[in-house]
Amino acid sequence: MIESDEYGRLGLYHMLSHLQLRIHEQHNLNDLMATLDQGALSHSDFLVVGLPSQAPGIDLQQLLDDLAALGTPILVLCNNPESVSHWLEDYPHCQVQGKPATRQRLHSALLALSGQDTAAPRQQLATRPFTQPVSVLLVDDHPGNLKLARVFLEELGVTVTACDGGQSALDSFREQSFDLVFMDIQMPGMDGKETTQRMRDSEPDGAHTPIVALTAHALESERRELLDSGLDDYLSKPITEGQLRHTLDKWVLQSTADDLPQAPDSNANSDQVFDPELARRRAGGRDHLADEMLKMLLDSLETDRPAISAAFDRNDNDDLLERVHKLHGATRYCGTPRLEQSARQLEEALKTGSDRASLGPRVSALCDEICALEQLWQDQGDVMTLG
Repeated sequence: MIESDEYGRLGLYHMLSHLQLRIHEQHNLNDLMATLDQGALSHSDFLVVGLPSQAPGIDLQQLLDDLAALGTPILVLCNNPESVSHWLEDYPHCQVQGKPATRQRLHSALLALSGQDTAAPRQQLATRPFTQPVSVLLVDDHPGNLKLARVFLEELGVTVTACDGGQSALDSFREQSFDLVFMDIQMPGMDGKETTQRMRDSEPDGAHTPIVALTAHALESERRELLDSGLDDYLSKPITEGQLRHTLDKWVLQSTADDLPQAPDSNANSDQVFDPELARRRAGGRDHLADEMLKMLLDSLETDRPAISAAFDRNDNDDLLERVHKLHGATRYCGTPRLEQSARQLEEALKTGSDRASLGPRVSALCDEICALEQLWQDQGDVMTLG
């Protein structure tokens, strides 16, 4: 256990002791790095690492990479779990939670890291239909994402109005009232932020409809910008029924104190072109829906690959980002981890202003992954079908 804050360390010690664990304490990250260099950490069953808000002289991302490479299950506690989760998304034996820790969340995380299933009862509760009317406006320009989120919401008993663009969403918002709006952000024409602003402008005095952003991938600066632009909250795709239920509880029923449940498959297996178990989980265990998501993705790839190549060739990074972002969003609901990872890496490179020389290999890699998935479908399409 590593925690530099004295009170935080004391609290962790008592909570972990209550779980009948034998605890070795370290007081700062420098001690941890020294222990890592000595190879002593490999003898631990778990590592519980509390990250400070600031760590001068320490590359936190590199430190966590080095720890994750040990293969020991790791629970990271920090004040900014979203950004740290992004660093560790390729390591299924790592979990990230926000501070302050609680006994129940620690217990659940350690059980999950040890391979014991604690999700079933919670999942059953999270997907229980609402007993009162709830009306939601769902906005997403990708038909696959729109369909899957609509299925999840309707099975929760929610009345859904689905829109595939900003203008149609704004028209619906002006015509009727909703308990909550789920808003895709990056859409052609009127994007999610502009649509949100126009919705805010059209609300009567004193009215405020919760608007929650849906985004496949956002940098930390973009998340802060979303919350500053009139949106109340955000969910990172792929979203689950549990996350939708939690968000509706929080903003509509105002009856939950639990943390936002994390997707159980955030760490996709990057070695597979197609992962059927990942596809099934992304579709909430619905084989036929998973098949439909995959086929919708495959249908779009025929035009995506030449369009992405053409946008890069003419140096149109705005169009390239729009197309890659949409593709990345589609892969988040399919069991295509290599394509998903490649799309994410290119999208991030575009958003952070990478030069053309570094973009080229990423564009080529993405096109190669598209070809690999298409070839696999051509060779083994009947095997890839789940339903």
